[in-house]
Amino acid sequence: MTSHFGEKMQVNKMNEYYSKRAQEYEWIYHRDDPVRQSEQNKIADVIKETFRNRNVLEVACGTGFWTTFLSEVAKSIVAIDNSDEVLKIAQSKHYKSPTYFQNVMLTIFHSVNALLMVVW
Repeated sequence: MTSHFGEKMQVNKMNEYYSKRAQEYEWIYHRDDPVRQSEQNKIADVIKETFRNRNVLEVACGTGFWTTFLSEVAKSIVAIDNSDEVLKIAQSKHYKSPTYFQNVMLTIFHSVNALLMVVW
């Protein structure tokens, strides 16, 4: 069993990893790959159908790539991540619905082994 200290160290390493690669994620989403672009378009369509007129909590929002699609249909969005670097990129984008970003250290979830999410 991993100690709380060990879990926090793992989360810190993960945060460092994603922060260093923040710019790379933007490139990955926009790369010239017709198959990948088609897949992403299908995902975006499902997001728009599922979250239309909803108040959304987006966990691990990253650079806000999917947040832009959410903002086309959601009433409002609270988007959280634990990397300041990806949040900076996400906050620099334009969103069509009220969108709020927050850095939430994922260590608060260290003992969570199940998640219940209700969308209203």
